[in-house]
Amino acid sequence: MKTLFDELQCEVKNWWLSLLLGILYVVVAVSLMFAPLSGYAVLSILFSISMLFSGLLEISFAVSNRKNVSSWGWYLAGGIIDMIFGFYLIAYPLLSMEVIPFIIAFWLMFRGFSSVGYAMDLKRYG
Repeated sequence: MKTLFDELQCEVKNWWLSLLLGILYVVVAVSLMFAPLSGYAVLSILFSISMLFSGLLEISFAVSNRKNVSSWGWYLAGGIIDMIFGFYLIAYPLLSMEVIPFIIAFWLMFRGFSSVGYAMDLKRYG
């Protein structure tokens, strides 16, 4: 059975975009961990929109590559989950402002490391 990277070997050209996104996520996550009390309202709106946009892009990737990528359903599910979290954070801003620095920090840390790892694997195959 082919892996995702075997299937994308000829398809991948912009591996560095995933690398940049991963680095951005990690930098923002670390800064949020060191300054969790600043900018709750701005962070709530900014990251709610970021999660919605990230989910939308992941859904778009999954749908457009469903014939080339056997695990496209996982990308679709991840995009849907990101969009649900984004909508939730927009709908409940007061609750979100209490816990958002930690939710966002852990979400960005996970997404950042996974994007960096994904980019390194894509570079190796592309």
